[in-house]
Amino acid sequence: LTGYYRRFIKNYAEIAEPLFESIREKHNPVFVFTPDRQQGFELLKERLISAPIVTYPNFDHPFMLQLDAYDYGLGAVLAQNIEGISNHLGRRKTLHRLAIRFHWGGMRRRKRKKEGLMQSHVVQSPWHTIGVDLTGPLPKTPRGNTYILVVVDYFTKWAEFFPLGIIKSRNIGQLLHDEVICRRGIPVKVVSDNGAQFVADVFRETLTIMGIRHRTTALYHPQSNLSERVNRTLKLMLAIFPEHNKESWDIRIFNVCRELKLPLDLMYGPETDVLDELKSSEEVRAYTERLKAILASAHQSARENLEIAQQGRKFLYDRHRKDVQFKEDDLVLMANTSESALGKWALPKLAPKWIGPFRISRKIGPLDYELVSLEDGAVVSSIHVERLKQYHRSSSILVPNA
Repeated sequence: LTGYYRRFIKNYAEIAEPLFESIREKHNPVFVFTPDRQQGFELLKERLISAPIVTYPNFDHPFMLQLDAYDYGLGAVLAQNIEGISNHLGRRKTLHRLAIRFHWGGMRRRKRKKEGLMQSHVVQSPWHTIGVDLTGPLPKTPRGNTYILVVVDYFTKWAEFFPLGIIKSRNIGQLLHDEVICRRGIPVKVVSDNGAQFVADVFRETLTIMGIRHRTTALYHPQSNLSERVNRTLKLMLAIFPEHNKESWDIRIFNVCRELKLPLDLMYGPETDVLDELKSSEEVRAYTERLKAILASAHQSARENLEIAQQGRKFLYDRHRKDVQFKEDDLVLMANTSESALGKWALPKLAPKWIGPFRISRKIGPLDYELVSLEDGAVVSSIHVERLKQYHRSSSILVPNA
């Protein structure tokens, strides 16, 4: 029994060593209960009936009846699992015993469902919603460029790339206005990550003046920003440039655009090569009306296909997810990351996987929350539900705070 709970008993090997020593004495048929063995035996009994192994039950959580049987006896323990710290220590042995007599599909599969169902967001028209993101730093070119501003239309998936040397908020806002909004029109929504350039007052005020809604993705959860996916493809394509051409990427990037197979038909229609053949205003007017009808039909087909594809992705995504919701003032733990919210994502060795507790101060979106640390009152925003789990006071002795 002590071996089963050994991971919860501090200095278990040292305490139990006198007892193990008696087992190793194969040639001695007489078991001698020496004072040090008696002391180890009594101390292990004390540890078995002390926290964290034995504590007051929490009747808001389910109980587990753990059984074991031998030819000469039957044992049972009524237990509760504290999520994240009390994994079944005899999983392999239990599975082996079950497999001898039973079998069912996926019995060896052990995969915890992550939190948060997919939120459907089907855009109905071109340039209604755009995603923006920065890629870099890249090798500095003779023109002084080291970054790329990526802009993606959520409806057509059309992407545009703008080399940059200065990535201050004012410069990005000006470029977005001059090169995108003045050519494509004012979008309803702009989606970005929490980069300093995009959360600065200058950038936000620029969007507010034009009546554009700004939405940022949750920290460490950029999947909802379409431009992040385009970035991954862009980096792979830039990496294949020959070594001697590494510093000319800002010129050759327009060749990359052609290789991405952007949806020209959804943007400009299928007959862009006939514009030079139009001779009169009547021909231009007729072409314009025909093009408007073609684009309207193409956009309707795109909307239907997007909805079908979105339903399929949601079905597959939600199979491995569970619906978890928190309320204001709920206490939670947050998945740990090193340094600050804008620091590296890597988790240092021996660092706790969960930190907290935090209090839910408000719900920002369907899956995003703002947290307040109970330790120092620091505000953390916005955090995706996938990185949160319920905090139980009974487990605080085993979960280090930040």
